[in-house]
Amino acid sequence: MPLSLKWATESKMTPSFFLDFANMIPWYMYVLVFCIIGVSISLIFVGKKKELIQEVSFCGVPLESPKKRRFGNVPLMISFICLQCISLLLARNIIVSPKGEWWNGKVYFGEIGLSGHVYTEIYSVFGKDIPPLDTAYAQEEILEELPSGNDVVVKYPWYREEEKGNYSQIRNVFRELGVDEEKETVTLEGYEEKPNIIFYQLESVPSWVFEQNPTPMPYLKKLIEENYHVEHFIPNGCSTINAEYSTLCSQLSREGKHISETSSGEEFFCLPHILQEKYGYMTKYLHASEPEFYNRNILGPKWGFVESYFSPYFEKKESDGVVLANLISQMKASSTPVFGHVIGYSSHAPHGDDTLAVMQEKYAKDLPLYTQDIHKEIQQGIELDEYGIKTYFWFLSFIDRQIENLFIELEQEGLAENTIVVIYGDHRYYNFTEETKENFYWYNEVPFVIVDPKKGNKVLGDYASNIDIAPTLLNMIEGQESYTPVDQFLGTSLFSKNHPNSSLLKCMGYVDYVDTKAIVQGNIERRIYNMSYENTSLSPEQKEKYLKTIPYIVQKTDAF
Repeated sequence: MPLSLKWATESKMTPSFFLDFANMIPWYMYVLVFCIIGVSISLIFVGKKKELIQEVSFCGVPLESPKKRRFGNVPLMISFICLQCISLLLARNIIVSPKGEWWNGKVYFGEIGLSGHVYTEIYSVFGKDIPPLDTAYAQEEILEELPSGNDVVVKYPWYREEEKGNYSQIRNVFRELGVDEEKETVTLEGYEEKPNIIFYQLESVPSWVFEQNPTPMPYLKKLIEENYHVEHFIPNGCSTINAEYSTLCSQLSREGKHISETSSGEEFFCLPHILQEKYGYMTKYLHASEPEFYNRNILGPKWGFVESYFSPYFEKKESDGVVLANLISQMKASSTPVFGHVIGYSSHAPHGDDTLAVMQEKYAKDLPLYTQDIHKEIQQGIELDEYGIKTYFWFLSFIDRQIENLFIELEQEGLAENTIVVIYGDHRYYNFTEETKENFYWYNEVPFVIVDPKKGNKVLGDYASNIDIAPTLLNMIEGQESYTPVDQFLGTSLFSKNHPNSSLLKCMGYVDYVDTKAIVQGNIERRIYNMSYENTSLSPEQKEKYLKTIPYIVQKTDAF
């Protein structure tokens, strides 16, 4: 993974976050590290002591040290620095001579090695980007050939009133690339009495768990089958905060960056603003962690949340069930409709024995470890061993129970008939070691369902992502006839015949684009893209269009 110290510090990682993972390291490793440190310190003192003992004096006057000792280890240090410089120069030579298969992250980092990684880090410290490559597709002369969309010139920043229509350009490009044919639309009546709305963002929950039989999440699987969903929901990023941003503001974050890192000082126009200002909603933001993590204390109000509930209001890593129950009690007591955005935490890593024991003791003593045989292809392909998978499944079973309890409590409080519930995964988790088309879907897909009190249960498309959730929700509460798309939103309502039926994911310097026809993957930093898989047979001209257009979308959304 292309991690850096800059990434860690700018992401506002708190010490408690790292302490959560301390028990994942075996005790003997800690002992070994302290032994090495102790031996190193001892050798330094022994060396100093020897040096003092060996000093020679004549008649009480210390003799001058030999000239060669005056330089100490300087020659060694110079040699070390020279070797490092040579190593970085060799790394630079590798990096500026890219290989066509470097769209694949494993291949790229495997070939540039540690020195290449260090070189790119040093280069980035001085605020420079790796120069564009001659082999890149995203060159200006190519971009000029692409559709301009209402002849709107892309400017910055997009969120100002005078610039709010600029996203129509990128939306049109998305639609032209992805839409095969006009989809069948669903008739929506809208809501005269505005419903309560719950967004429950699941933490580290993939869709491949539904392939396991029996699945550790039977309630969620049944809920998806019986309500609005899509065939493949692929998120727009691989971090929790970026999933929140894309969901609430219908935008793509900058590649390889957290929105808290790049834009905490900016202004936003998001779904909570619209619900609050246009329809009188009370907007609430709930998460059982510190508000400073990912700058949520700053971003929450900027995204339109009036009230925020974090630690210490909730105990750190409090059960998602407790947080959801708290929201329901607030909805019950409210005189206005409530929009509650709950960020899940109970299924967050680490998924080891220590964390499992704590969760079982506090919340679910009666929930056993998964005991069934693991699907052969899952067990052979995923980076966990069998015991690790079964331990992970316990956390997913726990989340499934919280989802079931959510709907039981809504029914008991008389809120089920006037509450829309949107449940979706934040990002992919646990990689599959072999690069195959099936593993691509298994790795990237996350759950997504909209539970509408009006009992809608239609498949809304083949592909969708976080940016489509906010426009879809507004379409539902306004109705088909009254709905007006929001100019500042990049996404499209799933009830619209113009939905592009695609998803674009930016993750740690890489891009994955998928629609009904193709899967395109790219190394954003190197600007190398590849048609990885074809869902249908494509002509050379169609392939070229994909390899020109995806870099364009990435480049323009990064600029915004």
